[in-house]
Amino acid sequence: MKERVTLTLESDLLKRIDRRVEKKKFKNRSHAVEMLLYNALGIRIPKRAIILAGGGKEKEDILLKEIKGRAVIEHVVHTLKTEGIEKATIIISGPNGIKDLLGSGKKYGVEIEYLIEETPLGTGGALLAKKEEILTENEPVVVCNADELKTIDLAEMYSFHKDNDAVATIALTTVRDPGRYGVAKMKGMRIIEFTEKPENKTTHLINAGLYIISPSIFEFMPSDPEWKKETKCMLESDVFPTIAKEGKLFGYPISGKWFDISTKEGFKRAEKEWNEEF
Repeated sequence: MKERVTLTLESDLLKRIDRRVEKKKFKNRSHAVEMLLYNALGIRIPKRAIILAGGGKEKEDILLKEIKGRAVIEHVVHTLKTEGIEKATIIISGPNGIKDLLGSGKKYGVEIEYLIEETPLGTGGALLAKKEEILTENEPVVVCNADELKTIDLAEMYSFHKDNDAVATIALTTVRDPGRYGVAKMKGMRIIEFTEKPENKTTHLINAGLYIISPSIFEFMPSDPEWKKETKCMLESDVFPTIAKEGKLFGYPISGKWFDISTKEGFKRAEKEWNEEF
C-alpha cells in the first residue's frame, strides 16, 4: 500500500527528475522518484517480460491496429518499458508484421527477441521455452497478454509479490460481465481457484492477463524431458491450481485502466479512453 509523503528537494534535482519525465522514462514525478529509490536501494524489480502475441493471423491483425496513432503491440511494449522492463521475449506464430514493426526494440528502449511457435505453446509453454535463461538470471519475470491494454504499477505489484513470498502473483481487475473470463475465488489476498466463464456471477474480479512469476514456479511445472515444445502447457489450468493448493498464488487488484482489445467493445473504449501516448 502506498502512502502520501511530502519531500523537500533541491530545485536542480527536481529539474533533473522532470527531464526524465519529459523524455517519457517515467510517467510523472512520483513515479520517477519511486523508481529511482528502488534502484538506489538495490531492490530488483522485474526486468524481463514474456509477451504472449501468438494465435495466428487474426491475433496479429488485432495487435497491429492503431490506437492514438500507434499499434496496440507498441502500446504494450511502451507500457512495460515505463515500468522498468528492459528485455522482452515476444511469442509469435511465425514471421509476421509484429516482428517487422518492432524489430530489435531499440527505438522503444527495450531489447526484444522473438520466439516463434510452430504449434501453440500455451502460457506455460512460453515460460518453459525460456526456462534455462530464467533460472540462470534467477530473477522474477513478467508474463503479459498482448491483446489487452492496462495501466499498472509494476514496482508496487512486485513489492506485494515479494512481501507475500509468492510463487506467482496475478493482476486482477473488475468487469461488469465476468462471464467470458476467468473469475478468481479469493481467501484474503490468496487465490484459491479460478472458475472459467462462471454461470453464477458471485464476483466481478477477473484475471487481468498479467503475472509476476518467481523462478521457483518451475518446481510446479513439467520437467524436461516430460515437456516437449509441441506440448501445450497452460499456466491457468495446468500450473496455477497446484500453486494455489500450496498457498503460494496471490491476487493483486489493479486500479488502473484495463481494456480487452480482442473485443470490438473493448477496442472502441480504448480508442476513446486510452491516454498513455508516447
